[in-house]
Parts: sequence; C-alpha cells; structure tokens
Amino acid sequence: MVFRKIRTAFGLTASDYLSSLTGKYIMSELSSPGRSGSYLYYSHDYSMIIKSIHHAEQKLLLKILPDYVEYISKNPNTLLARYYGLHRMKIPGQQKPIHFVVMRTLPTGKELEPSQRYDFKFKDYCPMVFRKIRTAFGLTASDYLSSLTGKYIMSELSSPGRSGSYLYYSHDYSMIIKSIHHAEQKLLLKILPDYVEYISKNPNTLLARYYGLHRMKIPGQQKPIHFVVMVRLHLADPYPVAIGL
Repeated sequence: MVFRKIRTAFGLTASDYLSSLTGKYIMSELSSPGRSGSYLYYSHDYSMIIKSIHHAEQKLLLKILPDYVEYISKNPNTLLARYYGLHRMKIPGQQKPIHFVVMRTLPTGKELEPSQRYDFKFKDYCPMVFRKIRTAFGLTASDYLSSLTGKYIMSELSSPGRSGSYLYYSHDYSMIIKSIHHAEQKLLLKILPDYVEYISKNPNTLLARYYGLHRMKIPGQQKPIHFVVMVRLHLADPYPVAIGL
C-alpha cells in the first residue's frame, strides 16, 4: 500500500505499472554487474529501471521508507530516485531469493523545466561572462538549456579515473559535462578574464570552449558537486591552425 501511494502521487496507475513490468516484450539489460553485484534492466517501454539489490539494501530501504514518503509528499518535484516498488522473487532450485527494486528513469516524457523549482540547490558561476562566451560562439541561451535538459538521459562518457572526475555527453552529444574539484573550479574562475580576452582575439582557437560553470547541492550529500560544460570539438571542423617555426 505504501508503494501504491508513492506511484499514485507521481501519477502512475496500477495497470500502467504492471504493463511496464510485464507484457510480450523482453526487458533490456542496462549494465553488467560491477563490484556491487547488482544487475540493472530497463522495462520494455524504457520508463523504469529494475535493479537487483542485496538483502541489506532491502532492509535499509524499508527502514527509510517512512521518511522517504514524507519527503516526496512535501517535494513533488524532487530529483531523488523514485522508488515505485520493492519485490522478492524465489526461483525453483535456487536457494537465495532475489530482491529487486523498481525505479523510474529520470526524466521520462516530461522535460526538467528550468522555470520549475526542484529540491537541489543550483548555483551558476559568472552567468553573464559565460553567456558572453556562448554568444561569441553562436550559442543561444535556449539552445544551451535544451542541450542540458530535456526528456533524454545523458550518456556517461567514462568512469572516473585518478582525478575522480565523471564525464557525460549532453543528450544531443553536442557538449561534455565534466565534474571538477573545488580547486579546479577556483582556478577556472581565476583565469576566466584572461580566457575571455584570448578567445575574443582568437575565435578559431582550439582551446577547450567552456560554456558554463555550475554547482549543485543534493539533499543528504555534504559536499556540493562542481561541474563545467564544454563544447564537443569535432576533428573534422575546419579550424585554421597556426604553427610557429
């Protein structure tokens, strides 16, 4: 009844829920199990993710469920994971049952509109300066927002290496979103005036094109996430290169 209440709060009927999880189409595997040993699958209509979880995770989710329900009731536009169901399946001949959780893919069918309020805190560094940079390269504010939001999920470009940074493609593959450390954020702000002056004099530069610098604070997470948005350069683009001898 609790999960039915959650689904109803988000406008999902019982028949739609069952239709996504059953039917004549096969679910698609999203990834192979990593260190956690969990499997991830898309529902056949790609509206939900089915994730296998350990017994300890199942107990933890049940423990926090009352607080979770209270929170989403007060914050209907939350970007926290939307848990639609928690289930257990026992397969004949297999000793341990399989616990799995059903979550909604974000976003689905509805764009994340900048005009709406969500529960994470967002900061835009030097908005007028970066707008000037984007305008210089022919990128409008609406095109910038359209690339970073929308109904499609961003694609992860690589797993974090030594730097610990994550890289993502925007859903239209025109930009790269990279998480950075606080020290890198401070450095970029420090060199920003010189950077703007340089690209103004060298519009065909092959230096990285920084289109935005942002910070996001997620509920329950102590440290904020800093990330930079860069244009994805194509090697086939006709940029003149000056070589000094």
